[in-house]
Parts: sequence; C-alpha cells; structure tokens
Amino acid sequence: MPSLIPGFEYDVFISYRQNDNRSGWVTEFVKNLEEELAATIKQRVSVYFDSNSYDGLLETHNVDKSLENKLKAVVLIPILSQTYCDTKCFAWQHEFVEFCRLSREGSLERDVKLSNGNVASRILPIKIHDLDADDKKLVETEMGSVLRSVEFIFRSPGVNRPLTSNDKREENTSKTFYRDQLNKVANAIKEILFAVTHENKNFVAIDNPATHASYRENKSFPKKAIGTLVVATVLIAIIYFIYARQDKKGLLTPPSVNKSIAVLPLVNMSDDKEQEYFSDGLTEEIINRLAGLPQLRVMARTSSFAFKGKNLPIQKIADSLGVTYVVEGSVRRAERKLKVTVQLIRTSDGTHIWSKTYDQVLEDVFKIQDDIATSVARSLDIYLDDEKKELMFYTGTRNVEAYEYFLQGKAEFVRNHSSAGGSLWKANSFFAKALEHDSTFATAYWFQHDAFMHDLFSSASIIFKNNADEVSPAEGYAKMNMLIDKAIYYTPNPSIQNMYRLAKSFYSENWTNLPLFINRFLEDKEAPKMVAYSETVLGPYALILSGQGANLFQICNEAVNYDPMQPTIWQRGVYAALSTGELEKASEFALRGRQAIGENYSRISELSLALGQQKEILKSNSIDAFHVIALVRDGHLKKAKSVADSLYSANPGDVVLIWAFDELDDREKANKIAAEIDKIQMGTVQLAMLTSLTYNLDHLIVDLHHTPNFSKRLSEAGIDLENRNVNTH
Repeated sequence: MPSLIPGFEYDVFISYRQNDNRSGWVTEFVKNLEEELAATIKQRVSVYFDSNSYDGLLETHNVDKSLENKLKAVVLIPILSQTYCDTKCFAWQHEFVEFCRLSREGSLERDVKLSNGNVASRILPIKIHDLDADDKKLVETEMGSVLRSVEFIFRSPGVNRPLTSNDKREENTSKTFYRDQLNKVANAIKEILFAVTHENKNFVAIDNPATHASYRENKSFPKKAIGTLVVATVLIAIIYFIYARQDKKGLLTPPSVNKSIAVLPLVNMSDDKEQEYFSDGLTEEIINRLAGLPQLRVMARTSSFAFKGKNLPIQKIADSLGVTYVVEGSVRRAERKLKVTVQLIRTSDGTHIWSKTYDQVLEDVFKIQDDIATSVARSLDIYLDDEKKELMFYTGTRNVEAYEYFLQGKAEFVRNHSSAGGSLWKANSFFAKALEHDSTFATAYWFQHDAFMHDLFSSASIIFKNNADEVSPAEGYAKMNMLIDKAIYYTPNPSIQNMYRLAKSFYSENWTNLPLFINRFLEDKEAPKMVAYSETVLGPYALILSGQGANLFQICNEAVNYDPMQPTIWQRGVYAALSTGELEKASEFALRGRQAIGENYSRISELSLALGQQKEILKSNSIDAFHVIALVRDGHLKKAKSVADSLYSANPGDVVLIWAFDELDDREKANKIAAEIDKIQMGTVQLAMLTSLTYNLDHLIVDLHHTPNFSKRLSEAGIDLENRNVNTH
C-alpha cells in the first residue's frame, strides 16, 4: 500500500537489528503499532517491516538501489538497542545512516514544521535498552541532535530489557506502561503526517505541485475572499491592540512579553574531553547574544549551567528556572572542523520549534553563533532591527585565535574564581594570549583585572606572582586599574561601561565621583541584567553604603529573574533589605533564594547570621570568622574566643574578624584589625563591604576614627554613617 504522501513509498519504515527480534519483540511491536495507528488515524497508514533484517539481500545485490525506494518513507523508526548502534550493523549503515543522508538531500527535510509552529523530526527513535554512553554519542552524532526517544524499557534492580505488553506498571521502576508508550508513538506519527499533508505542502516531495489536489484547492481560493480575510484580520488586530493594552483606568500600558529562555550547556561530543571549554564557551556566547534582546528574558550562565551533566527532563529544568523555551544541543570538534547541533524546544509540550546542524570549520564559529541567535529570535517572533543585531553580534572579538584563548582562560577562571587569587594567574595567562591576537578585546581585559583584585584583598604584604614577574601591591593596583580602563574604553555597550565605571570608582582611592556612577547605575534600565550577568562586580555594595538599599533590593528582585541559581544576587538582596531595617522582606527574599537554589544557599554564612540562623553555620565543618560569630550568638563564648584568637594568629588580615571580635565585645581588637586593613591597597573597599553587611543590623562595628582612609572615602562620597540613627556604641 502506498504512502499517504505523494512521492513516498511508505509512511513508516521500521529499522531494527535481527538480534532484537529473536524473541519476536519487534514483530509484536509492529503488529500492535499498526493496530494503534488504525485506531488513531482515519486513513490507513503504510508500515514497512521485514522480518528478515537483511531484507532478503545478498552480497551480490545492489544494496543502495534495492533499499532506495523503500527508504522513501515519511517517518523512520529505528529500534535502538544494545546491538543496533554498531557501524558494521546492516540496519545501522544501510537504513539509519542512509535515511539521515536522504533526509538531508531530499525535497522533504528531516525536520518538518507542525501546524502549531513547532518542529518535529521525521526520525522517531524507539529505545528498548538503556544505551551505553558511546552508543548514545554515536546516534546523536549521526542525527546531529540530542537523542529524544519513546522508551520501551523495563527497569528494575539489575534489569535492562525491552518492555512488553504483559509487564505491570508498578513492577517497572520507570512506571512506563506498554500501551501508553505505543499510543505516544502513534500520536507522534499522526502529528508528522498531518503536518506534511495539511500545513507544509511546500515540503511535499512531488514532481509537479500544481497537479496535487490540495494545491489546486488553495490556488483556486477566491481573491475577493482573501482580501476580505486580510481586512478582517487587520481590524481584529487593531481592536485587540487598543483594548488589550488598556488598564482599568483606560490608559495604554506596554504589552507584556512572556518569552523566557535557557540555553543549556552544549554537550561536548568531541573525542577530546578537554574540548569542554569550547562547548561551554560556545554556550555562553549564545547566552550573551540573546541577552541583548529586551523582548526576551534569558537565563544567565550560573543558572543555565546549574543543570550540566544532570540528565534531567527538560520540563523539570524549565520549571526550576521558570522559562518557556530551552535551547540545547551538542558540539563535536576535530581539530579545526566543527559540527554544532542546536534545537529550540517549547517547554510546555516538549515540541521542537527550530533545529539546525552546522558542519563548518573553526573560522566560522562566529557565523554559527550569529545564526543560532538570529534563528532563535526569529523563531520566537522577535523583530531584529540594526541596533539589536549590532548588540547581539558583539562578542568582543572576531579573531578566532583570541576567542579560543579567551575560552580557555574563562574555563580556568570559572574553575578557580572561588579560591585565592594565585590560582587565577593561569586564567590570566590565557587572557594575555588572547589580547596578543586582539588588543581591543574588552572582555579579556575585564577578566584579567579580577586576579589582581583577589590578591589585593589578601593582605598588606602580598607579593603577586604573575607568571615570572613579581609585583608589589601598589604595582598590582595600578595594573588592575589600567585593565579596567581598557575594558571600559573598548566596550561599546553603555550599560556594561556604567557597571565597570561604578566598580572602578568603588575600588579607587577617591570616592568623589562615586555618587555620580551610583546614580547612573540606578537610572540604567539594564541594571538588573548587569547584576545578573556580572557576578564578579562588587560595585552594588556601594549602593547599600550610600543609603540606596531599597533601590538595590528592587534591582536584585528583578535580577533573580535572569539568574535564579546565583547565590550572590539573593545575598545582596537580603543585605539591601536588612540595610533598610525591613527584616520581614529580607527573610522572605532569603526563603525564596533557598527554595530556588537548595542546600547551597544555606551555606552563605553571612545570610544565616543576618537571619538568626547561626545553627546552620555550626553544622558546617568550616571554621572561620563567621563560625566565631555563630558560636557567640549560640552562647558558646569561651569557645568562640579561643577560635577567634587562633584565627587571628593565622591571618590577622581577615576583615570578618572585625565583626567576630566586636561580637565578643573585644572592641579594641576589632579596631586594631580595622586600622591595619585601612592601610592596605583596597582596604577601604573591604571595610566598606563589611560595613554594608552589618551597620544597620545592630551598630557600626568599626570606630571610624581608627580608620582614617575609610572615613575620608566616606566624606568624599558624602556618606555619613554615624548620623543614620545607628547605635555606634
């Protein structure tokens, strides 16, 4: 029986390996599927299945020619098993691989657009075993996409076998039911066939479209009717635009945009596992491009990468992040050859809206990024004018060598950022190489400054070890400022420039201009995004110090929509609320943060203290100044004093010890530490940050006459901490 689609021999082609039908599983599956299709689709669907997996072919036969017509099927169902994924397997080589080739070269593409605007693949895999990692990788590489399949697997401890119609749902740890899975396959086939016959006539593989009945039907549609329909549609749109945008007072309000997306880490399919930095970097560049679109809420890196390697269902990830769309895919790199596969998925029903495979060379990596971002935006009906395109396509460099060195540096940076500054010098060596190839690469300059900042925070006697060079704190401070200046100079984005300038002003030895940059930051509508996407910037702490805690809280409250898995944003939001005395708001925000992030959120010691949850800290094995404060608040004064003295002997430059000794009522020791920190490069920044966390909770923990430099900075910025209704002892 011919296919329902003109130009095709079959509607469905079943590809399997003979080993998997020794028990008759495939034969029974095909029989049951045909019955399910008959009950699902009005027309009779033709299914090609041969109980002889070699199709009766001999070595002397022309395999390609013999299968050519039979492979002209609308849908291919490969039965993926532990033996099917074998390049020497007949079914693999002459059916699966060949169908992939034909679908790339034929008039009907492999991915077809459905009636609802989504995209579905004409390859519908059925899995009857959990696959080995190498087998899964083989399938995904050939398909050029992440493997999505309907599973017919019975699982129980030590068991991995095909699901049968006799298996009971409650005995299967996956809780899948044979009949339900069968119905999923039938419905998927129905959706594809319907799309091709009714909605995608331009895809249909026929020699003369004008002879097709449905085509003639459309061509003969009266022009007058078309005109009437167009006018009616326009009128409806105008009426909707006017009334839908009116609020209760009759005033026009901006239309709401409910488009949000997470770009999940692209899977590294390369033979070299060290290429992960490249796939991660490519993912982040796509995030950065899409983040430039005001109509789209894009998850920042921390949140998108929080699910890396966890193999969770798309819907669960989407629910955790609160997004309506997800981008996922894979990267395979062999020297300078790239194969990048990406797909856009609507999370509400798991349908594919857009997908594409790029077989190109490394030099085309920027074009690939541009095309992915543009295609995603267009698929979501986001209009791109020249200004949006310019912002979207800005990466900081178009030099491939600079880009690759930067990605290697960024991987080291992410890996080592939470540790001491010394471990960041390896990252800086890669950033330096990137800048050798492109001296205008603003982002590389910005990331380079961070290692200097970390070491400046360490102690007064630190000697930087930057490769073979040794620089003093003063030299390191000058170098850091030079790097920030270059980052500002070469960055075309004014919002990023504002953030960088705020940071530089906060780090500086004169705060006269700090209020100016704080105001610019507050006036910038992109401020929430900057907080979300620039997690290493300390500038926002200056807002609390200058009495802008309420504004900072609002910014953080918006920023978590872009990066809900980033503890720093929740942390700053709680501090901001506490600085205004709004304990209830701080507690509520902290609770939301804990729900979003999980147990990692409770490890933020400062927040646990601020919210009276010191027992959370005492449960930890980490012994630090925060542990001392928790001991004091839990009534263990003697032990707290002993631990504090021990910590002071080991590291007298620990700024948090000021808070700890103040809790112990040892104001003399607290002031002594503060005085020493006040003398070092960026010591005033450390004092400012500590004061931002504590001054409006109970009292100022520093007697400002012991910190002349810090007091001078406050005076320059017009900040008067001692006259803010704060008990200064």
